[in-house]
Amino acid sequence: MKEIFISLGSNKGERLKNILFCIYEINKYIEIIDYSSIYKTEPWGGAEGGDFLNMVMKGLTELDPFELLKKNQEVEKKFGRERRKKYEARTLDIDILFYEKLIMENENLTIPHPLIHERNFILLPLKEIDPNYIHPLFKKNITSFIKNEKGVKKVIDKRALKILF
Repeated sequence: MKEIFISLGSNKGERLKNILFCIYEINKYIEIIDYSSIYKTEPWGGAEGGDFLNMVMKGLTELDPFELLKKNQEVEKKFGRERRKKYEARTLDIDILFYEKLIMENENLTIPHPLIHERNFILLPLKEIDPNYIHPLFKKNITSFIKNEKGVKKVIDKRALKILF
């Protein structure tokens, strides 16, 4: 089993419902061992649509990185995700943040996710799960990347999500 971190996000349709049903779906191929609260965040990078709901999960999987990517994309598609352009509104977005301490880059998949260190909507939930996790490329802990909490607000505490796990 490989340790992974993934992020979930939604800013289109019934955002909370999308996130909750996504958790149910990914639990079929990822053993979830920890998760963050759900955060409301402003769109990043000029993304279309309203505010996102985001969270991060830590889990274990037997899938290799490409199999994991394929499964994640199948779940996104099941929830109506269409990929027409970058930074568009989305019903569901599932990103692989870390896969063990693997460092890889190809045209379809980059691990660690290349923008983790710039995105508070990922950093704050990651800090909640594992504040001392060391980024394998930068050799710094997650907390050290956080400059402020602008644009990110906790809206559902992880304790309220206990009924799902």
